[in-house]
Amino acid sequence: MNRAEAIENLKSNNASERFRAALTLSRYGTADDVRLLRQAKRIEKDAFVIKRLDYAISVLNRNSSIQISEDDFAPSSETNSEVLKIARTQAIDWVSGLLLHEISSKLGLLSVSVKKEIENYNESLTKRNIQNLQSVVDSIAALRTAAVSAQYEQFDLSELISECVATEGENSRVSFEQIGLRPLLIRSSKKLINLALNNGIRNAIEAEKAAADSTVEEYIGRVIITWGMTDKDYWISILDDGVGLSDAPKSMFDVGKTSKKGHPGFGLAIAKQAMDTLDGTLSLAPYSGRGAKYEMRWRIST
Repeated sequence: MNRAEAIENLKSNNASERFRAALTLSRYGTADDVRLLRQAKRIEKDAFVIKRLDYAISVLNRNSSIQISEDDFAPSSETNSEVLKIARTQAIDWVSGLLLHEISSKLGLLSVSVKKEIENYNESLTKRNIQNLQSVVDSIAALRTAAVSAQYEQFDLSELISECVATEGENSRVSFEQIGLRPLLIRSSKKLINLALNNGIRNAIEAEKAAADSTVEEYIGRVIITWGMTDKDYWISILDDGVGLSDAPKSMFDVGKTSKKGHPGFGLAIAKQAMDTLDGTLSLAPYSGRGAKYEMRWRIST
């Protein structure tokens, strides 16, 4: 791809093409292209492309007296990894979109018909099975959102955390302690952070409930949520003293992997995909003997 083609491909509907266009301009562009790159960044929704646009802008803004060797433009493992991540998100978008289109309408028709044809439907095993199937369909939709939706906006991270605690923690008998900067205004994808954050809070509440169920003594769960920023990234940490981890942390991020009865096993996979889309990380590790630490990190976008 040459410079002229790259400028044109900044407008492509394909995220991989836009990524390669930004990469090409970082190698062969001129200072005059910075304005075009900034315009592309303002409307870009893909986190990986935004990162590459930032890189191209920084390269072209360098002092022209600095000599840049061809080695600086050699394809790196990081670049190849980013291209593969874009391809993966596009595959998730295509497959999940097809599944949702084919299944959702048929599931709706099935729900209507069985209510008419089955006596005592509300107490039937058929109802529970249909609800489980609907849960899987809803999870596929959430996974699709986590993979392809990265619309950036400015918001108060501390306010979002408080809203999530109020929603997820209602009637949970769990005590929440929130420690962090207030306010903390950031520019990122509120929808994706909300997906991962809600999952972490739900997991902590369920771990505390399991701990309460395992003891005859009166038990009130306690969850600590902390957050902040470094010079490179934002972070949220959720700490609980519940039942701990029953599986290896890495395997728990696999789709369909769950130790909870009646759960489709998409929660952690969706949360991890949301953080991947933000060029961030999600980790789960033992904490304080028997509890768990759920940590989200994602890079600062300027």
